[in-house]
Amino acid sequence: MRLFVLLMVLLPSTAFAAASQPVDPDVIKDIQQRLDDLEAENKALKKDLLQRLKKITVPTIHVMDGVNLRFSAYMDVGFFKAFGDGVAYVRDVGNASAPNEEAPWVFRGDPWANAVNSQGDSADLGLDRTTIPRADPIRSRGRPTFILNMVNIGIVATVGESLLFETTLNFEPRQGTLGSPGDWFEVALAYVEWIPFKTVDLHIFAGKFESVFGIEYRTRTAPDRFNVTPSLAGRYTMGTPLGLKIRGSLGKGVFSYAAALTNGSMFTERFGHFFDEIDSNVPKTGTMRLACKLPIPFFLEFGASGSIGAQDHQPSNTAKQWAVGADLKISVEGFTFRGEYMHVVTEGGGATEAAALRADAWYAEASYQILEWLGVFARLDHRRARLFTPPNLYLSDVMRVTGTVRFDVSFNLFLKLEYMRLISVTGPELDDDVITSSLVFRF
Repeated sequence: MRLFVLLMVLLPSTAFAAASQPVDPDVIKDIQQRLDDLEAENKALKKDLLQRLKKITVPTIHVMDGVNLRFSAYMDVGFFKAFGDGVAYVRDVGNASAPNEEAPWVFRGDPWANAVNSQGDSADLGLDRTTIPRADPIRSRGRPTFILNMVNIGIVATVGESLLFETTLNFEPRQGTLGSPGDWFEVALAYVEWIPFKTVDLHIFAGKFESVFGIEYRTRTAPDRFNVTPSLAGRYTMGTPLGLKIRGSLGKGVFSYAAALTNGSMFTERFGHFFDEIDSNVPKTGTMRLACKLPIPFFLEFGASGSIGAQDHQPSNTAKQWAVGADLKISVEGFTFRGEYMHVVTEGGGATEAAALRADAWYAEASYQILEWLGVFARLDHRRARLFTPPNLYLSDVMRVTGTVRFDVSFNLFLKLEYMRLISVTGPELDDDVITSSLVFRF
């Protein structure tokens, strides 16, 4: 490559002379000398770079028994305005969408579609029936408000090169009632990772770990997510279940695999009908993802995922809950494209009348880092679902268009501004768009 560049510089000045007379030996000698100088300069730069890298170390605390500790934290504070009354669904008066004997209460829309932060919290979940309250920590009622979305503290401990422990703790200040603080505390991750071989890419996990379904879970937290809010499919794939997991690769990283056996599904805990921290079934849920990264100049990865097990919140071991999906990611310099599709079914019913769900969801999104301090993001996503939680029936057919502008002040501090347009593909059109923002500080 260096020879090519040097020749491109020298040839214009020597081309005419070369065409009219033999090449001067002094010219060849001069070219060789320049090549030698470039080679020596290249070696010096490499040596200097290696010396600089050796001086770069991750700050750690050394404690007894050879354990090294590292701490991390981030804060995510925002401001948002949800249009209308802040609720993204409405009762279907007269139950025109379903017969009364099936469900006396029928709703159109998606209660969690108008997310305001990286956790996917709704601006306001409202009351599906006036006599049944539910966990609704924000309850903005459509009013603009500042919000401290998350304070996170993480601890990583390593023992040698084969053992790692990680836990992350989430603190979420929320609206209390009659003097109660209303704040939430969550153990998001708590697992041990074991790498049994030095020459084989195999990792074994036990505890509460990240999902293995799809790819969106990789950006489930505010510091990792380029924009503010998750996709409509994220509620099915970004949970942190409890159990056992293996992850590895073959063919020098071209093929990768991940599999898990867990108490419940990969659904997020906030999507409360389908998550078991402590399992209520004998059969566990099995999940697997297989993927391929092509050895080409830019990053291209595609994968397929599947999950099946006994339905969460259902004492019967025969009621099934399963999901299948496919994903794609392309990265070229500052541009990244991601897309994902999934289909999920839970049978429902049984002695406890567990919730029944049938849903299809997909998203296509792209981000581009225009400058070191400026990036843009766009996403189109859609969810069509039928959720029956006796006696309520939710019929969702919602598409969203999301646009984000990101300002990176530094690695530690960045601001994201986002507008989300919600479109009812079928059913009544609601005034439920969202303007939101996220200021993240991390270390």
